[in-house]
Amino acid sequence: MQRIRYEVDPFNRLIIDKRAKKSGLPKFRKVIDGRFKIDGKNELDYHVKAPLEESEHIPHQFKIKGRWSLTDDHDLRLTIEKSGRETFGDEITLKGQILDVNENSLLFAVTTRQDKNKYSTYLLRLGGSWKADKFNRLSFYIEKEKGKYDILTFNGVWEIDKNH
Repeated sequence: MQRIRYEVDPFNRLIIDKRAKKSGLPKFRKVIDGRFKIDGKNELDYHVKAPLEESEHIPHQFKIKGRWSLTDDHDLRLTIEKSGRETFGDEITLKGQILDVNENSLLFAVTTRQDKNKYSTYLLRLGGSWKADKFNRLSFYIEKEKGKYDILTFNGVWEIDKNH
């Protein structure tokens, strides 16, 4: 039986990784053309743009549940829930940058490669609220279902301007 695993490459593209079960055949990897989106519950979705061959049996949309965090480089990381680990790795890291924040959201820009020299950038918006933690670090609390939340903690220093 063939095992299919999904992962994200350094260009923020979803990849199908097919491996034959202990057959010694080389593995097969294929980019799934699409883009990530954040739904109303702050969960990650991947919307497939171009359908693959019918023999591939790939859904048009993937819902990926997990816990949000930040990497040391301030990229977004989603640690996948155990129920989704059969086909996804333990985590997905979206490389990009934080573009804007307001009182109840964080806007993250994701750049992906479409062709050899063609790139596109799109935005992901996470909803939540800003707080300072007990160590006086700035934290963004991402709202989840049933009153739960994930915390993005920013490491750095506070700067006070001439107006304090």
